[in-house]
Amino acid sequence: MLTIIELQGAYREYNKKYFKGKLPKVIIKYKKLNDNVAGRTFFGYGEDWPAQEIHLSKRLSYYEKCTVQTLLHEMIHISIGGKYKHGSRFKKELKRLIKAGAFYWLL
Repeated sequence: MLTIIELQGAYREYNKKYFKGKLPKVIIKYKKLNDNVAGRTFFGYGEDWPAQEIHLSKRLSYYEKCTVQTLLHEMIHISIGGKYKHGSRFKKELKRLIKAGAFYWLL
């Protein structure tokens, strides 16, 4: 299980490596989430505000690769903004990260 400090370090590393350091600082927490939810990003007062927190599933926390994959997934949401969900912007950014090697362990 990755600690919160390790996850914060991973966030900083991935932000620098894959997002040119442009993502805001966020709080990362393990939370009990619904069964079909691995992670969730919370934006300030609405989807146009900067992200403030990432919640990762406590249930999946013992699977490090899944946790890191979810962290990267949530970072995509932060990079494109909260209102775009899993549409074409999300898919384009996901493809960019895959090509950049962010999900190397899945190949």
